[in-house]
Amino acid sequence: MARYLVTWEIDYEGEGDPEAAARWAWDILRKPHSTASVFTMIDEDGNETKIDLAELDEARLESSISSVGDVLRRLTEEARHAHR
Repeated sequence: MARYLVTWEIDYEGEGDPEAAARWAWDILRKPHSTASVFTMIDEDGNETKIDLAELDEARLESSISSVGDVLRRLTEEARHAHR
């Protein structure tokens, strides 16, 4: 089983103590349309990987839309050939 240390970072400048800063960051992460989407994973060997989940999700959505479009085009062509 893989193990990772997963971190998300943000700079805080404001009033209050460390708890206030942590609560502010937590609020940002929990917002429904938060743009807090870049995480750093460090594996057991110390290898670091940064992943932007919003970027990955957008690419996957574009790919699935393209795939659906390809399927629709294929079905349309098949339907046209079947009715000839």
